[in-house]
Amino acid sequence: MTEQCHAGGFKDAVLANSTAANTSFAAACTFDNSSMGGDDFDPFAQDWITGLAAHDPNGAAPSMPVPVPASAKDAFTYANAVCDLDDSPIYADKPDNEGATQYLTGLQSRMGV
Repeated sequence: MTEQCHAGGFKDAVLANSTAANTSFAAACTFDNSSMGGDDFDPFAQDWITGLAAHDPNGAAPSMPVPVPASAKDAFTYANAVCDLDDSPIYADKPDNEGATQYLTGLQSRMGV
């Protein structure tokens, strides 16, 4: 996950050059846009981490349901749903839908969670 301005411009290079068997990519904005900033946290990064951790930096629950544990794809789905309207989040994974199997604890199938 990357949050800086124009971060989406890294998507194709990351996916094409990753030597990992499973790769997911999330960015706060497309290559031609800036990401929103915040006083303490980038809003999209904070929301993505909140989706993964099931709480925000202050301990509050996510503002909408997120599976626990959350996959990389779940975290993006949450962050995208609650993001600042001026952000333009993008997501991709390789092979397709592998982000749904990526957890902080490693790869898991939905059935095995």
